[in-house]
Amino acid sequence: IDAHADINTWQSSPSCNMHGMPVAGVLGLLDESPPLCSFNDILYLGLRDLDQFEKDFLCESQIKCLSSEDIIQDMKSSMTQIDDFLIEKPPVHLSIDIDVLDPYYTPGTGTPAKNGLTPDMLHRLIDTVISSGQVVCVDLVEYNPELDVKDERTLHECVTIIKRILEGKRLERYDLES
Repeated sequence: IDAHADINTWQSSPSCNMHGMPVAGVLGLLDESPPLCSFNDILYLGLRDLDQFEKDFLCESQIKCLSSEDIIQDMKSSMTQIDDFLIEKPPVHLSIDIDVLDPYYTPGTGTPAKNGLTPDMLHRLIDTVISSGQVVCVDLVEYNPELDVKDERTLHECVTIIKRILEGKRLERYDLES
């Protein structure tokens, strides 16, 4: 769940900043390392700030994406698509970048992007993913307290997200021996 695809490579990245490459790394696109997952293992939610390479790559690779616009326009359909995707994908790593929310709600991020989701929309997406019972790992990133100077709005939203995850459906323990 992110405003950014983070799928640039050393060759495509305008900044060559590793910050925009973690998904490319997991897919084995940065070096000779074997991929840790395949393109059809990924579902992006909330994308909206992509460079041309990322747009082209996502289209060519057919990685499943629901943009923030898709979600805002039809939350019910988005949740159904998430459910359909998760049926075939255990175990799930849920990665949440706080910049998926509109900067109005979360000014405390170094990677803001306009036209993001509302907190209620994000909470519904998280609930949908967690309720699948297949989530084994969660990360919440991109909070920058130095930018959250007004009223700690972003901190409060991060805490709300963490509480929502912990109070939601219990994360299933993945049995590494099976």
